[in-house]
Amino acid sequence: MIRKHSIFFVLLLLLIMPTSWAQERAIRPVETNVRQALVIGNSKYTHTGPLRNPANDAEAISSTLKQLGFNVMTLTDADQRQMDQAIRKFGADLRGSNGVGLFYFAGHGMQIEGENYLLPTDINPSNEFDVTYDAVPVGKLLGQMEAAGNGMNVVILDACRNNPFARSFRSSSRGLAQVIAPTGSFISYATAPGDVAADGEGDNGLFTEKLLQHMITPGLRLEEVFKRVRADVQQDSSNKQVPWDSSSVTGDFFFVPAEGVTTTVNTESASNQDFAAQAWDVIKDSEDPAILEEFIKMFPDTPQRNLAKLKLMTLKLSPSPDVLPDNSLSGEAAKKQLLETKECVGCDLTGAYLWKAELGESNLRGVDLRGAYLRGANLVGTNFNNAKLNGADLKETNLQKAIFCNTTMPDGSINNNDCKKASQASPEVGVVLSGETAKKRLLDTKECAHCNLDKVDLREADLRGVDLRNVSLTKAYLWKANLEGANLEGANLKYTNLELANLEGTNLKNTSLENARLVETKLTRANLLNANISNIQTFKTEFCETIMPDGSIKNSYCPKGSYQSYTEPDPNVVLSGEEAKKKILKTKECVGCDLQEVVLRGVNLTEATLTGVILYNSDLRYSNFGKANLSNADLRKANLWSADLRRANLRGVDLSEAILMSADLRHADLRGANLTDANKHNAYLTGAKFCNTTMPDGSINNDGC
Repeated sequence: MIRKHSIFFVLLLLLIMPTSWAQERAIRPVETNVRQALVIGNSKYTHTGPLRNPANDAEAISSTLKQLGFNVMTLTDADQRQMDQAIRKFGADLRGSNGVGLFYFAGHGMQIEGENYLLPTDINPSNEFDVTYDAVPVGKLLGQMEAAGNGMNVVILDACRNNPFARSFRSSSRGLAQVIAPTGSFISYATAPGDVAADGEGDNGLFTEKLLQHMITPGLRLEEVFKRVRADVQQDSSNKQVPWDSSSVTGDFFFVPAEGVTTTVNTESASNQDFAAQAWDVIKDSEDPAILEEFIKMFPDTPQRNLAKLKLMTLKLSPSPDVLPDNSLSGEAAKKQLLETKECVGCDLTGAYLWKAELGESNLRGVDLRGAYLRGANLVGTNFNNAKLNGADLKETNLQKAIFCNTTMPDGSINNNDCKKASQASPEVGVVLSGETAKKRLLDTKECAHCNLDKVDLREADLRGVDLRNVSLTKAYLWKANLEGANLEGANLKYTNLELANLEGTNLKNTSLENARLVETKLTRANLLNANISNIQTFKTEFCETIMPDGSIKNSYCPKGSYQSYTEPDPNVVLSGEEAKKKILKTKECVGCDLQEVVLRGVNLTEATLTGVILYNSDLRYSNFGKANLSNADLRKANLWSADLRRANLRGVDLSEAILMSADLRHADLRGANLTDANKHNAYLTGAKFCNTTMPDGSINNDGC
């Protein structure tokens, strides 16, 4: 009975809502004296060719905006740190201003899996994975602006140029992806989603040139300015470039208002739409399906009807979505409760600083985490049902088994992955995946140990560092596949086509390779110990530092100028640089050598003696250090992603800020090691020895003393 009364009350409120309220909220000028802008133009990229116009574009836009009354912060040729800091400061400046925020970016941008990224000048990605860590996500910017709660936000992205790093990526999407503008926002792209724009031949890019012309025209509404820009760009580019925009603004904004202009609107035609908008504001947070169903009936021809239908569908899919409790906690009080109890349902944690917080299995249903800093946090199994994560920084977080349903993600998308958990349950223990099911699992998760992949087509697949132990790949097609640093120990590769495949540093111990095709295959530093290689087909196969089935080292096809030129140095001299690198690869021994910032990706250094070696900031991805002696080595900031460190001696090693993602550290000796701020996401640590070991969070682990 109470529920029926509450539904009646809400619907009655909608019906008797004063028409004047709707008219008051009808389209009108945005009146504010507060205009804030952040303008960034990146031209001088360190690791790719420079762009002609972005820095000029940024300076011209900044100058014009200042004349139009904006407080402008301008950056040119900014690196990632500078961009991150500027965006955070911009968000802080907007908070409480109730004004207009404008962000302009010119430079390189790209989309990865539907999310847009703005590229700082210091970025040097080797693959798509690097971009998500080293670039600035547009969702982060949008989250900062939305969390500020100001009157209107304008985002202008002249960043749809060609991907300068496309050759390094296994796949690449053109231009930027379309993003739905958050409430009260207007987003403009220099060209249509998925297309690219030219840098331009003059002092400014074509898009910015036209924008500079029209934004100073008196009496033009915001939308009209960009319509004129679109028409001019389309004409001057012969329809090759068509600017695009996405808007959810409800008021009028003029860069330059007309003298004495007064905006009028036909309230009769606008009132129904505006009435629907106000009604939606009243009931949008309701979890009651009956209220949403009545709203759909009352407003059949409005955009809000679709929002109501989407929410109704989500509620019906959600597993027992209980009504969230009335939790008024916010700020430090909410943060304190969360850290102490791992539960803060419905809390307001907007912009909260939760770096590397231990929040595994937390209950965060309905929490507002817009613009929060969660980098490196442990969020395993956390419940994000109905949570808002717009613009939150989730880099390096562990989100395994986290629950997402009606969750707003950092890029503004809605994640309903776990609304139907039953349909997405993992395979039962003991079930062997095979065929296309196994292939999908492998490509999605980069892991499919014990799977049956017989006769599966995996041509040109990116399988670097994957775990394929004991997998069956009989007669599989792996032409040009990249298996660098993969673990294929015990796999069945009979009659498999590995022509032109990259098997550098791959573990092929105990594999069956009978009759496999290895034509022009790279086997540099691969481990074939005890493998069956009878009747294999080889031609120009690259054997270099390759461990053969009998334990011998084969160097029948090493690149010219490699380590054959190495001569034994003076034992009293501390080796560094290339000389040290040559010695390590030839002898697997280099005590105290200086190898900082060296690239040793995918190398086989099992049982190597590297006591006290300096490998600061070195690239050691996919390398095999099994049973190696690295005691007292300097591995600060080293990249050991997917490296094999099983049973390695790491006593006293400095691993602070090192990347240990997916590294195998089983039974490694980490006594006395320093792992402060190291990223050990998905690292294997079973059997590892800890005593006086400084862990990533600064705690001391004495479990193995």
